[in-house]
Amino acid sequence: MGRVLTRYWFEFVRGEQATALGLGCGIIAFNLEDARKILRRALFPLYGERAVRRVIEGVEVSSLDETRVRPRMGNPTVRGVWFPVVPARASKRKARPEDGNCSISG
Repeated sequence: MGRVLTRYWFEFVRGEQATALGLGCGIIAFNLEDARKILRRALFPLYGERAVRRVIEGVEVSSLDETRVRPRMGNPTVRGVWFPVVPARASKRKARPEDGNCSISG
């Protein structure tokens, strides 16, 4: 039996510098804690950490900005970030020498 996914929309406290998170962030996850974990791992390293102002659980895509958000969304039915669209490479963890999957010769 599959686990149920929920769409979340995060709105952030405005920072001094504009980033892709200025319009908000859409994540689909198993629960709010899972969504926050995805946010911390996939978006904050790219755009900087921001304080969350509001979270909408079960957000309807049709309620989002039709000119700036909806045309630029990823897939809001697959677990992960669907707005802003994150490059696939950016969400993958980079290998480190201590992971044992690369050799260092001296």
